[in-house]
Amino acid sequence: MEKLIPVFFVLGHTVMNVFSNIFYKKSADVKGIARFGLWQIVAGTFSFIGVLSYTFSLKYLPVSVAFPVTQGLAVVGVTIIGAWLVYKEKIQKIQWLAMALITIGILFVSIK
Repeated sequence: MEKLIPVFFVLGHTVMNVFSNIFYKKSADVKGIARFGLWQIVAGTFSFIGVLSYTFSLKYLPVSVAFPVTQGLAVVGVTIIGAWLVYKEKIQKIQWLAMALITIGILFVSIK
């Protein structure tokens, strides 16, 4: 069970990073300073929770594993969920290839 704790924190960071980036994009698209500020606060809250999750993961993982894994998963998660699914952005073939390579890199980094 204890081996799953860092996985929980890494995935928590990834989910919070995806949501925060969705809301940062939302803030960039709204009109009016009040709505912009609101979405910045929402996005910042998710970012803060993500940073906490990353920090807690460091109790269980070395930085040499935690950092590349969380950042790599964030890139893949934000691109697929935020850009492609939520905002319907077109993802180029080279970008899909890059995300596959990032995923492979994450697997190699996380091997002990």
